[in-house]
Amino acid sequence: MGEWLSTTLREVANLNYGKNLPSKIRIPGDVPVYGSNGIVGWHNEAIVNKAGIIVGRKGSVGAIQLSNRPFCPIDTTYFITADDTKVDINFLYYLLRHFNLSRLVSDLIPGLNRDLAYAQEIVVPNTEIEQRRIAAVLSLVQRGIEQKEHRRPRFTTGFRKVLMYKLFTEGTRGEPQKQSEIGSIPEGWEVVKLGSCCGVVNSSISYTMLMKMDSFDSSKAVDVMGVKVSDMNIPGNEEAFINANLVRKLSRELSKKKTVPAGAVVFPKRGAAIATNKKRITTTWTVLDPNLIAVVPGEKVIQGYLYYWSQTFDLRKITDPGPTPQLNKKDVVSVLFPLPQDPDEQREITNSLKTVDKSIRGYRDQLFAMQDLFHTLLHQLMTAEIRVNDLDLEELGIKADEEQAEAV
Repeated sequence: MGEWLSTTLREVANLNYGKNLPSKIRIPGDVPVYGSNGIVGWHNEAIVNKAGIIVGRKGSVGAIQLSNRPFCPIDTTYFITADDTKVDINFLYYLLRHFNLSRLVSDLIPGLNRDLAYAQEIVVPNTEIEQRRIAAVLSLVQRGIEQKEHRRPRFTTGFRKVLMYKLFTEGTRGEPQKQSEIGSIPEGWEVVKLGSCCGVVNSSISYTMLMKMDSFDSSKAVDVMGVKVSDMNIPGNEEAFINANLVRKLSRELSKKKTVPAGAVVFPKRGAAIATNKKRITTTWTVLDPNLIAVVPGEKVIQGYLYYWSQTFDLRKITDPGPTPQLNKKDVVSVLFPLPQDPDEQREITNSLKTVDKSIRGYRDQLFAMQDLFHTLLHQLMTAEIRVNDLDLEELGIKADEEQAEAV
C-alpha cells in the first residue's frame, strides 16, 4: 500500500451540521431536502449551493447519500462538500460507504458522534487521479444497479399482475365470456368450490412430534420436511419449500398416511402472517406446524394452475379478524375456484406464468450479481487489494461509454 496514505477522517474531511428545516416552513420547489435516510421532501431554496455528501447523524445513523445538485441537509445529518475535503468528493462518498460509520453507534451514544468519527483511521490513494478512477468504476456499477432497480417494479409486479388477471378471466383459447359468481370467465370453464376438486388438509403428525422422532434407517426411507411460517422466509423458499430447519427420514408408508404430499399449496391460517398472503409449494412429504394449512390438487386440477391461482386470492377475504386473525378449513373449502375443464388449458396458463417467472428470476439474479460485484469491488478497491489497472471491465460485465471508459 506504498502509494496510499494512512490518516484519519479528521485530516481529510469536515463534517458540517445540517440545518433545522421543519416541513411546515418548507416552500414547494425542486431542491431536495435530505434527512438521515435520504430525500424527505423538497424546498425552493438550497442550504448548500453545490453537490455534496449527506451523512446520517440521528435516525439512520451512518447512512451515506450523495447529491449531485444543490440540496438542503436537515439537522439529523452532517454534510460534506468538495470545499470540506482534501480528497475527491466522489471517492470520499464510496470510502464512507465502505467504512460503515453505523458501527460506531452504541447504547451510550445513540447518534453519530463527530469526534469519534473524526478519530477513525482510513487509507486513501496519494493521487487524486487514482481516487477519481476508483470512484468512476464504482459509479459505473452503481448506475447499472440503479437502472435495473428503477425498471424492476414495473417489470415484476406490473406485467405479471396484469397477465395473471387476464389468464384467470379470459383463459388462453379466446372463448366467448360468460358471467359467473366471481365475474367473467370463459364459457368452457366452471366455478366450483375449492373443496370439491382439492383436498384441504393438515398433517396428522404435528411439528413437535416430528422434532422428537428419530430418522428411519432404511434405504426405503423418504425425507419428511417440517415447516413453520418462518420457513417461508428462508432464502430459496420464495416459491417452494426447498429448505427447512427440520428434516427427518421416515418410512414411505407412514409419510403417505400422516403427512402432506409434494405439490400442495401451503399458506398461513393463524395470526398476522395471514395478511402477508404468502403461499408456498411442498416439494416432499411435509409436516405443517399448527399455523399452516395446505390445499392438495385433485385429479382435475393441475398443480401449477392451483398455485398460480392461489396467488391471486386474498386470504384476508376469508379471515376471521378477531383478536387473533384466523381462517379454518370450512372457510377454505367454500372458496369459489375458476376451473378450466380442459387440463391442457390449465397447463397453458401454468406454462405462460412459469415463463414470466423464469424471466423475473433471471432479471433478479442479474441484479443480485451486480450488487455482489459492487460490494466486492468496493472492498477490494478501498483496501488496495486490487487496482483499477488490474480490472477488465468487459470481463466483469461492466458497460461503459467512451466518456466513462476515459474516466476509468
